[in-house]
Formats: sequence, C-alpha cells, structure tokens
Amino acid sequence: MGTFRKIIGLVMCLLLGGSLAAAEEASEQPASGGSELFVAYVYAAQRAAIWTDDLTAAANASNTAEVKGKFGLLSAEEVKAWTDRKLKAREQLKLMNQQRDEAYARLTNGYPWSGGAAPLVQTAAVQADSKLDAALRQALLDEKSAKSQAESADWMLRTGMIDALQAVTPKEAYRQARLATADAKQAYLQSIVAQYSKANGSPMRAATLLAVLKQGSFAELADEWMNALSTFMTPVLSNTATSCLTRNGVIYVPLRPYASALGYPIIADKATGQIRFNGTSDSFVVDPKQPRLLKNGQEYPLISQLYIQNNTTYVPLSFFLETFGVEAVWREADQKVLKISPIIGKDGSP
Repeated sequence: MGTFRKIIGLVMCLLLGGSLAAAEEASEQPASGGSELFVAYVYAAQRAAIWTDDLTAAANASNTAEVKGKFGLLSAEEVKAWTDRKLKAREQLKLMNQQRDEAYARLTNGYPWSGGAAPLVQTAAVQADSKLDAALRQALLDEKSAKSQAESADWMLRTGMIDALQAVTPKEAYRQARLATADAKQAYLQSIVAQYSKANGSPMRAATLLAVLKQGSFAELADEWMNALSTFMTPVLSNTATSCLTRNGVIYVPLRPYASALGYPIIADKATGQIRFNGTSDSFVVDPKQPRLLKNGQEYPLISQLYIQNNTTYVPLSFFLETFGVEAVWREADQKVLKISPIIGKDGSP
C-alpha cells in the first residue's frame, strides 16, 4: 500500500496543481526495495542537478548585480532581489542534496545487490497508469515550451531588448518545468514498479525495469536510465569481444564466456546435451531443449530460452538473473554486457 500512496500523492500534485514541496514529500516516502530504491535516487539526483544549475545562474547574476550596484547602475532594491534569489536557490539546493544523499543511502543499503537467484516467475506485462502516461507527455511538452521561452529571453537579454530582471520569470518557469518533468517521470516509473511487484509478488530489479523501458512509450527514458545506472555497472568481460545475436528484439550472448566470468564455469555433457554450472556454493543444470532448471538438485521452471547456433549456446541476459541472481544489461554503444553491482567508494570499490 505504501507504493500506491506514494503514486497517488504524486498524481495529485501533478494533475491537481499541487506544490513542488508536496510532490517531493510524496516521493520521499520509504521505498520497499528493488527498482523503487533506484527510482527514488535517480530523480532526487535530477532535482539536485536542476537546482545546481539554478544556483550557478543566480550566483553569477547576483555578482554582476553587486558590481553594477557599486557604480550606481542598479538600485539597492534590484541588487537585493538578485541576492535573495541566490540565497533561495542555495537553500533549495541544500535540501535537494540532502534528499539525494538520503535516497542514495537507502539504495546502497537496501537494494538486493546479490543474494541468489531471483524468484523464478513469469514476468508479467507491465505498463504505467494511463493518467501518469498522459501527465508525463504533457510535462515533456511543457518543458520543451518553457525551454524555448527561456532561450528567447536569453537572446533578448543579450541584445538589450530586456533587462536581467525581466529574464528571470521565463528562466524560473523553465526550472519549474524541469522539476515537474522529474516528478512526472518518477511517478510514471513508480507505477510500473508497483504493478510489477503486485503481479509477481517480488520487488522489480533495475535490469528488468530497463528492459521494460526499452519496449515502452518513452524511448528516451531507457537512455536516461542507462546513464543513471552507469555508476553501478561494470563490464562482465572487460577486454574480450564476443558476438551476440538478436532474436525478436532480444539480445542473446554466448553462455560459456559470461557464465565463467561470473564464477560459474561450464561443463557440457555431450551425451545428454545438458549444461552444468558449478559455483562456490550452488550447482545448476540446464537442458537447452527443456524449459527447466535444476538448482542443487531441485527443479524450477526456466523462463529464459536458450538458443544454439554453430555449436554455441546463446542466452538472453535475463538468464543470468534467473539462475545466478546477477543483473546484466546490454550497452549498445560498445557492445558490452554490464553487471549491476554496488559502487560506493570514490575509487570504484564496493
């Protein structure tokens, strides 16, 4: 119920004209786990970045105003207006940074980074609530319009058609539009996560959410999420180039090198066609012709389909989560499989 209360709170803020503070309060309700923790962190970080931009602009304008005030080019009231705007931005940024850091702490401490294979259940088809879908589309349109007006104001300011104070309103409108978009994205993704959790009885992993976004209505969200997750991803094979296949829009990678890199070397039984993996504490057996998995001798259904071509066994990335509990995603830019894992230290150490 906590997830749905959070969603309802954001919907009310977005659709009924609620304040940004109310939206942020709704978004800061405790997350239960899985992708919900990632969603909370990503958009807390986005809001902090937006206010960082605003503070930079406000500080520069305030410094310029102070210089002009000393030479009598601006009144004391005008200089104070710029100083007050800078102080407001500074306070807002302090609050946003605090919320981001709190969300990051919850993420690093509460996300299921490891702990065995994921529940072997069929992934239910999920999509965002239609109202949240419409709200996000409108927020993106509003942001685009506000950005255009802010850029026009900048041009008019540079050409002397308006003064600096007259350019404030469209710039603040653009900032608010960016914040509203971040709120709308968070609500949209939270609804997907909530539907998945309700249908499957388990938290949604970040890799699963990314796969859903790639097939969803907002393609830009998938790219945005790849960037957001980059801090938490490392290549499974750092220096080895391997081939991949695409079947029905799904990426398949060769099983042997990736399973070995993840700590599960393969033993192929040519007589039975079965494939065995022996890890430090678990052993697995799969048969490319059978939709099942034996883990430590116990049988489970296997959702991920194996594919054999030229005597090489290929698997979708979901196979690694389903069997080993390892979240893996495909990065198209350099054709690499990346593993999602916690990176807390500045040096990249867990």
